[in-house]
Amino acid sequence: MQEAGVRCHGTTRRSPLELFALEAPLLKPLPAVAPDLGSWHRVSVHRDCHVQFERVLYSAPFTLVSKTLWLRATDAAVALFEDYRHVATHPRGLKPGQRITVREHLPPEAQAFFGRDRAWCTAQAEHIGPSCKLLIEQLLADHILERLRAAQGVLALL
Repeated sequence: MQEAGVRCHGTTRRSPLELFALEAPLLKPLPAVAPDLGSWHRVSVHRDCHVQFERVLYSAPFTLVSKTLWLRATDAAVALFEDYRHVATHPRGLKPGQRITVREHLPPEAQAFFGRDRAWCTAQAEHIGPSCKLLIEQLLADHILERLRAAQGVLALL
């Protein structure tokens, strides 16, 4: 430092330590938290409207199925881009096999299917009658063996 810092620089014709002494008062302090630069990856949108990154599935709009997107991964989030257009952001998944889905990314028919949850089935059965409501409640009472699809099927018959 003492030797290279005081020698005359070939381009500026001044010593680096002399220039630093002039610029030091103008320097700003470093931010308290280092910026998260993230990393960029190419991913494909599969038929189920999800991309896979580090064994975690993230949803993308159904209009992008079979397209290749850019994925920007940071410690906290995953963002998807089609060329330069931002299409989705998700919190970063932590467990392999985890599926992070935004319902609006699914096609309308899939949104309708997932909208018919336990509460919807119970409300529909109540409108039909007490016997139907009792049957649906019995089907949905077993939490170990989820019978939501069976309840949806019964209601589709009516």
